[in-house]
Amino acid sequence: MVIYSPISMQSYNMVMSNGEDASFIPVLPSGFSILPDGNSSNKTMVRSDGSGSSGSGGNIGCLLTVGLQMLLISSRQSSKLTNESIVTVNEIISCTIQKIKNALGVA
Repeated sequence: MVIYSPISMQSYNMVMSNGEDASFIPVLPSGFSILPDGNSSNKTMVRSDGSGSSGSGGNIGCLLTVGLQMLLISSRQSSKLTNESIVTVNEIISCTIQKIKNALGVA
């Protein structure tokens, strides 16, 4: 399990360079967990190159769970999300999953 809290570079620079108060920066935890899918009784060893081997050569899978918290600020008084907000959230989720796949060497 990996848990982190992304902050903007602008906020980071204001605190680190200018000594600004960091209490105004929203700390919203995000993270992911990778677990076996539960369908395999075989033990699998994953090598450093990302390849794996199993005793019977069967398919091995995993379950990726991603949790993200985002602060969506709208100038409207309505509680409805804008299309732009939805597109942004989808892009962040897709980018996060792709980065995890790239880090693990998964196609």
